[in-house]
Amino acid sequence: METPGEGSDGDGKGTLQAFVGAYNEAIEMINADPDSFLELFYEKANVAPALQGRYSVPSYTPDCVPSPEDVERIEAFMVKKGLLDQPFSYEEMVVSSPEAEQ
Repeated sequence: METPGEGSDGDGKGTLQAFVGAYNEAIEMINADPDSFLELFYEKANVAPALQGRYSVPSYTPDCVPSPEDVERIEAFMVKKGLLDQPFSYEEMVVSSPEAEQ
């Protein structure tokens, strides 16, 4: 039985590479023509109809990892709101590339 996050590659590296590839492809499509994703954005972001004209599809940055400061800030918020019992270390949360796991 496979562990969550692992694919047939056994260690999850192939799965991670496939995910990052698909993620970057989606970002390229969105950034190339954001207006074609406007209705999907409104639906998934649950933007109220009265506010939809005020929002646009954001642009996205491909294949990047958050800074340690960003992770710390978000984890502090999540702990404060009871979404996490305690913060994790940056190394536990972020893998900069599949090669970094070797």
